[in-house]
Amino acid sequence: MHALNALFWTDDLGDPQQRDRDGRVVYANPEAAAILGGTPEQIIGTTHTERGDNQDGVDTFHEFRVLAMMDGKPHNGEISYRTPGEDIRKRYVFRVAPFRTGAIISGTVTTFRNISDEYTSRFS
Repeated sequence: MHALNALFWTDDLGDPQQRDRDGRVVYANPEAAAILGGTPEQIIGTTHTERGDNQDGVDTFHEFRVLAMMDGKPHNGEISYRTPGEDIRKRYVFRVAPFRTGAIISGTVTTFRNISDEYTSRFS
């Protein structure tokens, strides 16, 4: 785990979203939806690609999702992400965990936290 991620990691990151195996949002609270550039109603049923999200953050996030679905364990990560329609990139720590329907992993649940201010003050 990246040292900064460890520094700001908490058990409750808040801002949850749930995605199916294909990466479609099936649930997002209002804060998570805002980070993704909309309301829950606007982003549910969509993928990063369909929304035109910045690809570098998407690729990193996708790797963690695939890993969680393959090994059935939660994984922590850190990304730089620009909310669609905004000019400023923000820094997030996140945890991706597998979501199960019975014994079958049917997608992932992700919680994340904006650490931009902490990141900037620590490294400026």
